[in-house]
Amino acid sequence: MECDLDMAEAIMYSVVGRSLRRTKKKLFMVVKTAFNQRRKTLRNSLKSMLSPETDMSHRFWNLRPEQLSPEEFVELTGMIK
Repeated sequence: MECDLDMAEAIMYSVVGRSLRRTKKKLFMVVKTAFNQRRKTLRNSLKSMLSPETDMSHRFWNLRPEQLSPEEFVELTGMIK
């Protein structure tokens, strides 16, 4: 029984680890793209990363990247598909 539990934990950590790596990579790309174009709102600087079904009514889209906290960048990254 102990062996099965250890295996389940190992699989879970493996899946979570891959998910975190993808999320970190995506977060890095969002931040880099947002700050790449100076004096632009996030709506304009991230336009190439957005899908048509992205909710554009959120307040983030009318802000400039320097106005967001790191936590808000994580939230913004979650909004981008």
